[in-house]
Amino acid sequence: MSSDRQPLSIAAIALGIFTVFLWGLWPVLSRFSIQQDFNPNDIVALRFWVAGLVLLPYLIKKGWGGLSPWMILFVSCAGGMLYAYLALSGLLFAPAGHAGMFIPSTMMVTTALGSWLVFGDKPTGQKVFGIAIIIIGILMTNYFGSDANDATADIISTKEVWIGHLLFIVAGFCWGNFTVAARKAQLPALHMTAIISVISMVVFTPLYFIFGEPKIWQASLDDIVFQGVFQGLVISILALYTYTKTIELMGPSRASLFAALVPGFAVLIAYPVLGEEPRMIELLGLALVTVGMIVTLKAKRMKG
Repeated sequence: MSSDRQPLSIAAIALGIFTVFLWGLWPVLSRFSIQQDFNPNDIVALRFWVAGLVLLPYLIKKGWGGLSPWMILFVSCAGGMLYAYLALSGLLFAPAGHAGMFIPSTMMVTTALGSWLVFGDKPTGQKVFGIAIIIIGILMTNYFGSDANDATADIISTKEVWIGHLLFIVAGFCWGNFTVAARKAQLPALHMTAIISVISMVVFTPLYFIFGEPKIWQASLDDIVFQGVFQGLVISILALYTYTKTIELMGPSRASLFAALVPGFAVLIAYPVLGEEPRMIELLGLALVTVGMIVTLKAKRMKG
């Protein structure tokens, strides 16, 4: 597993950019489906049914990679079912563009702190400054931008957008912890993806049928197939694999910083697809978060 001090390669950078493009696309297409036929539980179930079944033979062949039961459960929650449930539930209350900002920014902050505590990757003054800018941008959007715009008012209460923000923040916290745990586990990217997908499928399925109020049977076959492919193959397998591979190539702290591109992708995609036109205060908060991420990404590594 690569450390944060190794040189960046073009392949690692390209892989990181491709990953965050998929991350920016995910909240937009997920929210579109929530507006139509699905609830968040349906999408989580589809995501891990497809991914879990596809990767089950691989996991049977490779085994658990020497991970303890607690580590297996932890990465499966933080990088799988709990993360997906929180993020998708947040889309019931807040626009997809907000998910594209809150989740990656919180993830980056969590990863930076976790890498310091677990691996001794102490942040420099520039990195701390960048994180401070990110926090200001998050607080600005949460406080001043808590009212949904007119395009989203038909499905969410404008007084409850803060609930979506809170769910996005907790989801980002989960993903940041997964990022650190993935480095500590030191498993190949596909192996880690298989563990997360299969365990999430096994654990979430009974919870879904007991507590999830399934609506999946009301959806059309085309919508089910689309979400199954997009959530289960593209996001749960491909994006998780490319992100875990990015961690291998450049270390967790630097890998998480590619999330600087996610807010821009999410906002740009959400406007034409969902009609979520951002307000000026939201654009300012987005700009601050993005600048903070870039400042942090460009910070030098502190030696020792």
